[in-house]
Amino acid sequence: DMRTLDFVTIDGEQARDFDDAVHAKRHEEGGWLVRVAIADVAHYVRSGSRLDEEARLRGNSRYLADRVVPMLPPRLSEDLCSLRAGEDRPCVMAEMRLDAAGRLQQSRFARVAVRVRARLTYEGAQEILDRRERGEEERGDTEEAVLRLYGAWRALARGRSERGALEITREEHVARLERCSDGNEETLRCVGVSVLRSRLSHRIIEDTMILANVAVAEHLSKAEGKAGFVARGHEPPSLEKWQGLEKDLATLGLSSLLVAEGRGTKAGEAEGLRSRLRSVLAGVLDRGERVSFLASEAILRAQSQARYVACGVAARGGSGGEGKRDGENKRDGEGKRDGEGKRDGEGKRDGENKRDGEGNHFALALGCYCHFTSPIRRYADLCVHRSLLGLLGLGEDSFSSPSVSSSLCGGLVESERSAVMLERLVFQRMLCACLAVRGGGGDVLAGDVLAGEVFEGIVMKVMGFGFFVRLTCWGIEGVVLRGSLGGYRYRRSYEDAEVGGIRIAFGTRVWVRIKESDAVSGRLELGLESGVRA
Repeated sequence: DMRTLDFVTIDGEQARDFDDAVHAKRHEEGGWLVRVAIADVAHYVRSGSRLDEEARLRGNSRYLADRVVPMLPPRLSEDLCSLRAGEDRPCVMAEMRLDAAGRLQQSRFARVAVRVRARLTYEGAQEILDRRERGEEERGDTEEAVLRLYGAWRALARGRSERGALEITREEHVARLERCSDGNEETLRCVGVSVLRSRLSHRIIEDTMILANVAVAEHLSKAEGKAGFVARGHEPPSLEKWQGLEKDLATLGLSSLLVAEGRGTKAGEAEGLRSRLRSVLAGVLDRGERVSFLASEAILRAQSQARYVACGVAARGGSGGEGKRDGENKRDGEGKRDGEGKRDGEGKRDGENKRDGEGNHFALALGCYCHFTSPIRRYADLCVHRSLLGLLGLGEDSFSSPSVSSSLCGGLVESERSAVMLERLVFQRMLCACLAVRGGGGDVLAGDVLAGEVFEGIVMKVMGFGFFVRLTCWGIEGVVLRGSLGGYRYRRSYEDAEVGGIRIAFGTRVWVRIKESDAVSGRLELGLESGVRA
C-alpha cells in the first residue's frame, strides 16, 4: 500500500491518459530512492482476450494534431487505468536506489496501490523549479515533491553524462487549433503553430522514465532462460550513414568537430562513435541556434533505426495471435522521450535468443534497454509488464510464460513506423490547409499569414528534380521544383546544386513563397526568391 506517499504526475497540458507517477526521497545511507509507479494495465487487459487482441492490432495510441486515437478503450485509457489525482489505482512499481553519482545500485518491483497527490503539467513543474532558482522559499507538499525529484535528477544527469549518452535536443512544432462552426457542425481548424522547447521539467521525467526502463531490462536480462521479453535495441550508425554525416558536417563547415581527442576514437567502436558525436554537439553550443539545429539534424539523420527484439528464452511462434504483423506502436508521448531520435527497424528471426550486442542501446549508452513506462499507450510496454510479473510470480497464470516472438517484435516495429508517418502526414496536411491560397492569389486561411508572403527556410535535401525546404517558423517541408528554376545543375556525388551561380546544399538558408498548398495530399510547392543565403 503506497497511497500515503506523495506521488505526482507530470504531463502535457492536454494529456488525458496518465501512465506514470513519480516519487523521490533521499536515502538514509546516501544517494536517492526513486519510485516510478506505472498503471497496471495487465490487471485489466488479460493475455489472449478479445481486448488484448485489439490492443495488439492497434499497437499504440496515436497522438494526432487534433485528436487521440487510443490503443485501449477510453473507459480504460482515460479512467480506470489512468493515474488520476486523488483516486486509488493499481500500479506496477519500480523502486530504484541511486548513489550520489546517479548509478543504479539496487532495484525492486511490486504490485502496489497508489493515490496520486497532484497532477502537474510540465509548465507548472517548471514554475516550481524557476521559483527555487529565484530563491523563493515558500513551499507546500507538492513543491517539495517536485524539488526532491529535481535532486534525484541531478544525480541521474551526472550518471548519464558519465556513461556518454548522446544529448540531442530538438524543438517540437505543434499545430495551434481553434474551433469554428461550419453550418451546424463544429470543427477544429489550424491557425498556426507553436514551438515547444525541451525544458528542465521535461528532462526530469524523461531521465526518470529511462531509469525505470533500465532497471526492468536489467532484471529481466539476468533471468536468462526464465523470462522472455521485448527489448529495445539501437545500433551504431552504419558506415554509409556515417559517411553521409561527414558530408553534411563538411557542408556546414563543422568537420573539425567530428574528431574527438582522447580515448575511443576508432570509427568501428560504439564508444568512440558516441564520443565523436558528443564533440560535435558540444562544439556547436556557442555557434547560434541555427547551427545547433542543423548539427543535431545531421546527427539524427545518421542514426540507425531503433527496433524491438525478442530477448531471453527461445521465441515461440506467436500463440494467441501475437505473432501476426498487424500491430502499430508509437514513441513515448507527451514529452516523455527516450533519446532515440529514430523510428524502429526490423525484428529478428523466430527461435533466436538475444545475440551479443542485440538489445544494446547506442544513443543512450546502455547495455540493455526496454520500454516499460507507457502500457496505456504502447503494446510493447504491456508485454514487458507481463514478462516482469510472470518472472516475479506476481501475475495471473496466463503470465507465467508470456509469448515473446520475433514476429510480435516485427509487428511492433512496422506499426510504430506507420504511426509516426501518419502523425507527420496529419500535421503536414493541417498546416497545408492553413497555408492554402484561396482562389488563386487571395488571402490564405490563416488570418495572420498573407498570400504572397516571403518565408525563411532551410534546405534539408537536394535531389535531381529539385530540393526540399523546411519553413523555419512552421516546421513543415515543401519542395522547390527544378522546372521553376533557370539553369538548375545538380551534382549527385555531393548532393548539392547550383542555381544562378549560388550553391544549394544541406543547411543553405533561402527565401521562398508558397505556390501551391494541397491539404488533401499534404503537398507544399514553393517558389525560390532572390536573396539565397549560405
